[in-house]
Amino acid sequence: MTELLPAFLDIAVPAGVIAPGGWEPLAALADEHAASRLHLTDAGRLRLYSGGPLLDAARSAGIPVDPGELAAPVGEIGWLAQEDGLVHLGAGLPLGVLTSRMARMLDVIEAPVTLCRDRVLRIEGLSESVAEQVVRVLAPQGLIFDVNSPLRTVSACVGAAQCSLALSDVRGDALQAAASGALVSERTHFVGCAHRCGAPARPHTEYLATGDGEYEVAG
Repeated sequence: MTELLPAFLDIAVPAGVIAPGGWEPLAALADEHAASRLHLTDAGRLRLYSGGPLLDAARSAGIPVDPGELAAPVGEIGWLAQEDGLVHLGAGLPLGVLTSRMARMLDVIEAPVTLCRDRVLRIEGLSESVAEQVVRVLAPQGLIFDVNSPLRTVSACVGAAQCSLALSDVRGDALQAAASGALVSERTHFVGCAHRCGAPARPHTEYLATGDGEYEVAG
């Protein structure tokens, strides 16, 4: 029997922590099969979307899949000082997306990274000087270190770039709307079609695409 390939694949990350050097095989898999994007869900799952042979490719690369039940820690944003004098950095991912290029930059830091809820990466065990350098380099690349960033409250399905059903580039539209200050609800989710993929479990305002750049708003 031919195995049906999933529209997405969840990666099994032991203890929810990616060790130094662990991002490279994931980035390579994303480059080849998932439009160079990894996704972190609200529940802390590391996910790749693809219309290709993603499952077989992951297995061939020795990347474990299907993590089962998760108990990811709560995601905190910003500078998290520790009693031992070291620093954890909580970095939010805009729309939950981590590009393969950014994933490889995390490997350069040579620090373990914990996958947290609410689309947050916790970069652990840094000296203050290294933490400052990380923020200076990664913030301009798109990682969120400001707890008040409007990007923290907006999410979206994969959109037209990775789904033929989407009627608009919902990710681009969501980022533009957040940057403009037009989103005023506590949580907003953009979807490209009536399937409403990726909708948060919590109450939210929904932007449903009805055409290219056109939306019906509810909630």
